[in-house]
Amino acid sequence: LHRVRPCVASGFGKYKKMSQSAFEQAVEDFFGYMDRNGDGLVTIREAKDVMRVALIGVLGKDEKVDTKKLEDDVDRQVKLLLSKADFDHDKKISLEEFQTYYSTMVKRGMEPEVLMLDIKKATDVLKAHKFEKSPSQHKKEPKLPESAGLCIVRLAKKSLSQGNIAGRLKLFHTLMLNKGCRVRVSGSLRGMPAEKTFRMSCELKGQAKSMGDFYSDINGSAEVNLEVELPEDTQVKTLAKENCVTIVDAKSGKLVSNVQVLELHK
Repeated sequence: LHRVRPCVASGFGKYKKMSQSAFEQAVEDFFGYMDRNGDGLVTIREAKDVMRVALIGVLGKDEKVDTKKLEDDVDRQVKLLLSKADFDHDKKISLEEFQTYYSTMVKRGMEPEVLMLDIKKATDVLKAHKFEKSPSQHKKEPKLPESAGLCIVRLAKKSLSQGNIAGRLKLFHTLMLNKGCRVRVSGSLRGMPAEKTFRMSCELKGQAKSMGDFYSDINGSAEVNLEVELPEDTQVKTLAKENCVTIVDAKSGKLVSNVQVLELHK
């Protein structure tokens, strides 16, 4: 495990024996393998998915895997990673935090060449398990007009006011440089049906557009980070007025949750 941990929790700095830019690129590329959906953040779930594969790779193909022990090791390693690299304590790791931790490790005496080798070994294991680097979405983009809302998610009942609240999701509406807008929904849900795939859709003027799928774990918890492009005249107040965001079971199509969109600010 000592080979897995340094390559998942380190940083970059000034080097004498190797190109700093090459090391920075290696760190960013490795972050791309951990950031599974390319949103610029590594969630607990994404970190666990990568750590699980990395630990299995350390064991080797012929080694029998003790599932319980493996999951305990994954949980322990991810908690350690968050304790060292999650500087703002939001339970997610950004590229900047990832790079800063690498820098810290180098300043503490870890050799960049050794970290580079660890990164290569880790990415080789991920590639062998069909992991692909997510598209780079971490570059700075022009600041675009944005408004924000809050989605209250209730488990489906006959009335919107009925049903337990599964969580509150943040909704962001951003005007794009070309015609249209981008609507993004993110946050955590609890109390959902366990181990299911859900589909969030946005319906405007009689036409539904899928925002994508998300998944619940064995405890009914789910991390949501989805986005969709809509007509440019679609505002947060439009979404709130029409109450058009829904969550269904991706397999059966059955309504799972009512989503109430509240307008907050611009």
